[in-house]
Amino acid sequence: KNILVSVPDSPVQNLHGALSNDVWQVQFTGRANWLYTLERTTDLQSWTDVSPAMPGVSGSLAISDFNGVTGNAFYRVQAARP
Repeated sequence: KNILVSVPDSPVQNLHGALSNDVWQVQFTGRANWLYTLERTTDLQSWTDVSPAMPGVSGSLAISDFNGVTGNAFYRVQAARP
């Protein structure tokens, strides 16, 4: 009566971000057959897309917010299956 459950790897791994010259950029390891969008919020309730959906590849990806950062902001990467 052994049961084996296999869970696939997360579609976003090794995520890190940095601000350089008022441009926020995240880098992460993605997966093929996923779409990735960078989102920003100031209140952790209303999220706004700051990048177009980017098709994933099996490897390193980078997405930037070229809209300029003013004040405090929080970011997340939205991963979706097409």
